[in-house]
Order: sequence, then structure tokens, then C-alpha cells
Amino acid sequence: MASITDLVNLPLSGNFMRSFYGMNTQHPMDIIDREAEYLIRVSTPGATDVSVSVEDDALLIDVERDLSAVNEEGQFNIQGISDYKFSKTLSLNNTNVDVDKITSKYSKGILEIILPKTEEAKPKVIPVDVEME
Repeated sequence: MASITDLVNLPLSGNFMRSFYGMNTQHPMDIIDREAEYLIRVSTPGATDVSVSVEDDALLIDVERDLSAVNEEGQFNIQGISDYKFSKTLSLNNTNVDVDKITSKYSKGILEIILPKTEEAKPKVIPVDVEME
């Protein structure tokens, strides 16, 4: 069974890996391993369309910011806020993620995706009776 870090299926070094993990990109990403789930957070400020789906054992993240509908009066002296399209694909093949229970929400420029772990992957607690003398 693969771990959450195996989701990305990327080489362990190089610019592409640094870019994926958020150093040198405008859409930094966190992947957090919790006891019962994984949390993925992606910074996507000002998104106007967000899509998260699972297809062929892959988690697909698509985000778009389209400002074409904004009608500004006057002439821009500086126009630093631009449209963007952002896509990431994470492999879920051979991982311990329950794909039927994945949820996501977008709030205040942050996309959060919860990937619940399968029951087999969750830590097992076995109570042991302690005999006190």
C-alpha cells in the first residue's frame, strides 16, 4: 500500500518536485497526514471555478480565475492581477484512500480536499486490561 507521498509519483529532487510542493509556484500546496485522513490544501486566490474529481485512480484538481466579466472604468496603469488556469493530477493508484468519501471545500482562497483513509489504514487501538495490585 502506497503512502500519501507516493500520490505524486514524481522524482525526489529537481525543480519540478519543488514546484509541486509550493516553492516557486503561485499555487502552493500542503499535504498533511492525519490519523484518519489526508488533508490537501491548495492556495488558489480569487478562483471563479473550482473542480475536484476522481477519474481512473487519479485525483484531478482544476481551478480557474476568469476576470473577463469584471468591467473596470478607466485605464490600467499597472495590471498585476491576471486570469489563470491551474491543474494538478495526483495518482491514487495503490493508496489507502477511500475514494468514495473524498470531500472538498473552497473558502477564502484556499481549496481543502479531505481524503479519508480506508479502515485498514487507520491505526488500531487494542485496549489491554491492567491488573492493579
